[in-house]
Amino acid sequence: MRLNGKRKENLIHIFAILGIFLISSYRIFEKPGLWFADEFGYAASAAYFAGMDWSEQISNISYYGLGYGILLIPAYKFCSSARQIMLYVDILNLILLVLSFELSVRFMKRFFADLDSLNIYIYAFFSILYINNLVQLQLAWPETLNLFLYWITLNLIMDVFIEKKVIYYALLSIFLCLCVIVHMRNIGIVVAAVIVLFIYLLKTKNVTIKQFMVFVLIALTGAVFFFVSKEKIQNILWDNSVSVAANDITSRIQSTRSLISFGGVVAFLKSIVCKYFYIVSSTYGVIVLGAIYGIKIVFQKEMDVAKRLIILYAILCFLCSFIIGNFAMMLPSRVDCVLYGRYFEPCLGLLLCMGVYSVSISDCMIVLKKYCIIIVSIALSSFIVHSMISSFDSTFAVYPCISGLGKYFSQGADLKMVTWQITAEIICKIFLTMGGFILCLQINILKTQKKFAAVLAFCLAIICMWVGDARTESDDMLKSEIERYSKIIPIVDKVFDYDITFESDKNIYYLMGEDEKWNEYLLGIQFMLGKNRLFNIPYTNWSDILESDPILIIMKNESSSNDVMIMDNFLNEETVYEPICATKEFVLYKSE
Repeated sequence: MRLNGKRKENLIHIFAILGIFLISSYRIFEKPGLWFADEFGYAASAAYFAGMDWSEQISNISYYGLGYGILLIPAYKFCSSARQIMLYVDILNLILLVLSFELSVRFMKRFFADLDSLNIYIYAFFSILYINNLVQLQLAWPETLNLFLYWITLNLIMDVFIEKKVIYYALLSIFLCLCVIVHMRNIGIVVAAVIVLFIYLLKTKNVTIKQFMVFVLIALTGAVFFFVSKEKIQNILWDNSVSVAANDITSRIQSTRSLISFGGVVAFLKSIVCKYFYIVSSTYGVIVLGAIYGIKIVFQKEMDVAKRLIILYAILCFLCSFIIGNFAMMLPSRVDCVLYGRYFEPCLGLLLCMGVYSVSISDCMIVLKKYCIIIVSIALSSFIVHSMISSFDSTFAVYPCISGLGKYFSQGADLKMVTWQITAEIICKIFLTMGGFILCLQINILKTQKKFAAVLAFCLAIICMWVGDARTESDDMLKSEIERYSKIIPIVDKVFDYDITFESDKNIYYLMGEDEKWNEYLLGIQFMLGKNRLFNIPYTNWSDILESDPILIIMKNESSSNDVMIMDNFLNEETVYEPICATKEFVLYKSE
């Protein structure tokens, strides 16, 4: 029985969503807990609104935006274990990714109205399964939310220009406010929206006073909420912390001041070259094809103004975010900061779609010429990347910040050679992909004179490479995360053996060494302890703080063969303390 058009599209839709779930759920349910300090920064506000006091540990890391934390509040409010919270995070990120896919399909059905549904789903599938989107699913920070916000603002920009209803101006203003509340770097999306709305107003004169006032008043309300909520959270959880301004407006302004000097300009240009190398390598050149095609549309005067402005918005979203990312990482402190892409990758979606679309409508030789230029640009920019990377002593890299290239910085990597390894492999993969494209094109031309099979093979080849690299980086991250929590879980389990649960409200103490400032494992311990508060006690004044029946988590002195005797020197001679549990890092004591 032949399926009619609507049933066929519904079937494709279902299989596409199932494919996204299948591919993106790789090992996400195996994570034992929060890993990066950034994740704790986003979780801190959610924990606070759920009645948890993590200020003692959170004040030791940088402040992060409130927006993603709002979505996490139900997890910290109703979950009864850290494991349940992680399951909530996993499901939330999967839902946001699927919603982004739905929004991309909705957008392209309207923008590319002449395309058949199968092509639309292929392009949407391609853009959503970009490697960065797959890697970010593994973490409890707002990258997947940023992707969703990008696609929803893109749809709302189209609604504003085509439907012209007040409700769409209101919704656009609300979601632009949410972009900034989620993270300051999303200001690039807001700037892009304001620019295209201003151009639309000048070109069409088709904006009413009511529409303008609704947009502006909501934006002002959102700005007030942003500053008030931010100050409140900072004063409570980051009180007296030097880290509070790390992600503030002032820190972004200070980055631009370096451009006053010649050295600052050189550093900024080097950063641009390195980030260009990263984004072209991680997208296998598709981003360049999409940008070229997008710019071409913007300057096509015969095309509808609304469509030209929509594409301009997508280009400006990426461009503004790209510039912000370069300002923030122009003086890299880690090797991954040289290639840092996390600031602008959520804004790639439509450019990736247009890149594939341009392949489907372009002459084969034109595509090959463009790819030759792309390969030459990768080779030339690799020399700047090499000089930047090889100046570092450590190979340590935060993999999610350079999705697709993070695997090259695994343990044992030679920083003198890693750039050439990346360049050689990326160029080889591009040649293989283009070779497959040409082969499928020749076979398809002989049969149907269409490019569908060639474009499908082109997309599937790149998706397979993205999925493979995402799995490699996910394995590396998960291995490191499991290793860290193997040192945390035993001590927390022993704490829970003493009539304490995730939902208890007890004070638990960490006894600091003489020269110890802070221990990074404490964030994980606090997360596992839930509502119980973990306090740091300097060994010099512990006796003034401890309660009548305390539980102590004490760092084990690995240099000593007799840990108990060393620990006893810290404790009150009048109170008998019993070592309950010892791991490689910690000894737990409880008073009798």
